[in-house]
Amino acid sequence: MNKSPPFLISAALLFWGWQTNLLPLAILFSVAIEARRIIKTRWDLTRAEWSHLTDTCTIILLGILTAGFFRDKTRIMFDIGKLLPCIFFPLFAAQHYSLSGKVDLAALSLIARLQKKSSMTLPPVNLFYPYLLLSLIAAGFGNRTDGSYFAGICVLGGWTAYGFRSRQTPLYRWIVLILLAAGLGFSGHTALFELQKILTGMSRRFFEHSANPLKSITSLGDIGTQKMHDTILFRATPDTPAARPLLLREASYNVYRSPEWSAMGTRLNERPSTPADQPVRLSDPPEGSAPHSIHIHTRIRKGKDTLKLPGDTFQIDFLPRATLETNQFGAMVIKDVEKGLINYRASFSAGAAAESPPNKFDLEIPPDELNAITLFIDETGLKTLSSDAVIQTLKTAFNTQFRYTLNHKGKGSRQTPLANFLLDRKAGQCEYFATATVLILRACGIPARYTVGYVAAEYSPLERQFIIRQRHGHAWTRVFINGYWQDLDTTSPNWLELEDADQSIFHLFTDFGSFIAFQLSRFRWSETDYMSRLAIGLLILLILMISNRLRKQKETGRKKMSVKNKKQRPLRPANFDGFYRLEQALARKGYPRNPGETLITWAARIRQADAALLNYDDLRLIIQQHYRQRFAPDRVPESPSDQKAIDQLIESINPTRPGGNKKAGP
Repeated sequence: MNKSPPFLISAALLFWGWQTNLLPLAILFSVAIEARRIIKTRWDLTRAEWSHLTDTCTIILLGILTAGFFRDKTRIMFDIGKLLPCIFFPLFAAQHYSLSGKVDLAALSLIARLQKKSSMTLPPVNLFYPYLLLSLIAAGFGNRTDGSYFAGICVLGGWTAYGFRSRQTPLYRWIVLILLAAGLGFSGHTALFELQKILTGMSRRFFEHSANPLKSITSLGDIGTQKMHDTILFRATPDTPAARPLLLREASYNVYRSPEWSAMGTRLNERPSTPADQPVRLSDPPEGSAPHSIHIHTRIRKGKDTLKLPGDTFQIDFLPRATLETNQFGAMVIKDVEKGLINYRASFSAGAAAESPPNKFDLEIPPDELNAITLFIDETGLKTLSSDAVIQTLKTAFNTQFRYTLNHKGKGSRQTPLANFLLDRKAGQCEYFATATVLILRACGIPARYTVGYVAAEYSPLERQFIIRQRHGHAWTRVFINGYWQDLDTTSPNWLELEDADQSIFHLFTDFGSFIAFQLSRFRWSETDYMSRLAIGLLILLILMISNRLRKQKETGRKKMSVKNKKQRPLRPANFDGFYRLEQALARKGYPRNPGETLITWAARIRQADAALLNYDDLRLIIQQHYRQRFAPDRVPESPSDQKAIDQLIESINPTRPGGNKKAGP
């Protein structure tokens, strides 16, 4: 620690506090660290005390975990990273004020602490640079975008590197190298950021649980087996049993450029804020209609999600206080949600959809798809039929002449994958059926849009509601007919059976675990006021349990040490009575040993006070011999020659008169 750059840790802590808006705490830590220059007291900490400090750090970590679990579980790892300097500060501060200046590594390892002789194999460790690194990492969780974090890292990194600079390297050359390293680091950071954006775009459709309301990338043209997971994403409870699987929309799109659908002519707009206990009204239901409703229970990831709603939703109830964004195609995004689980009710009725009327984009057909669409329409005779007949004929053709499959084989010999699907292979996933249906209807003069979402078709007797898995993700068509937008699903009706037949054999176990997690989430995000009390009670109970365990360990250690001292460390071993008689003789003469005074120091003090008292060369030899006999592994007792030499010294201190009377002392 003495070779570490001065004030570096304090500067890093202040930088961390500035970046994370924890500056008062950082100032407190810095003052505690720099007070070492004024406070000269140092402590010789034992392994047990290092272990207690480690347990203190563990308690702080558990406290952060408990608070994060009951506040926002999605931010637990963020909170831990942000508070890393707080978690490890007790250990680092103790090292700062310890005699050794290092931490007993065995105290940090649970396995080593359980072994009696772990100190023989684990050396002490200096936490200066590890704690510095943790402070810099924690500062990054401040998530500032003004470039101050990178500048601070460069300054503190250069400060650290200066302590290792070779004196043979000129200062100007060292500065140039540091600036060059900083420039390369900034360039690498920028390149990685751009690469991240590219990879995020490529993997979005595989890993995102919510649709992008403005863009959707399909698997048209992909090769291989497209299989989604059995993971349960959300749950739904309709008010009345549905006659067919219920479609829950996330977003709709109107422009197709293979393999991507986009929402052109619209954007997300923030709705006026609505109190949490008031319904969100999207449109008015048609007169004389019989509305239905469905309850949705879904997790919110990172405070943002796309709501799953029936296509004809006109009102949403029980939404938490949050920001709502909608577009003209009926998509609704909820943001800034403090809860991790929300439960809302969607009321819907035929013809009540809050969507914009058809426009030119809803009749657009990509030029490279027009030839295949025209050939299919000519083969099926759709051009001369009415709108209702077109829809019925199209559904019949897809149900009888096409089949559902997850195994894609590319575009084939045709110009596009969609042309190969319509004219040759006649097999594909729901994205093929939905895209083909939209373009065919447009070619027949019927406005249509591509829609993605989920289908509620799997009822769970255990939960008494529908469970929607990731593999229940679906694509279908929104068609404008009879004056309003309607759902049209032309995918082969056996697609759900094919998906269910290929599910994992372990899904019962994972489903039960998901059910337990769902119930815990409902309890955790309940609106009742006892949740905060329960969190505080659990934290207090945890601290009391750990404190009680540490107290018992300390008492047990004291008892063991007391018994060990009584058995193995007698105050006056029987094998060394001669030397202790000499010590007592000198004490009676007025020269007792002071507490903590070594034998050599004690002898030198007596010689300085009374040089003629005894032969000090003989006394020094006796002390050296006593050390070898006292602390040697074999513990050899005093020899007769040693006893004789000691007797002579005692006689010289208090010589006896003829007749056996001792000479009076001073």
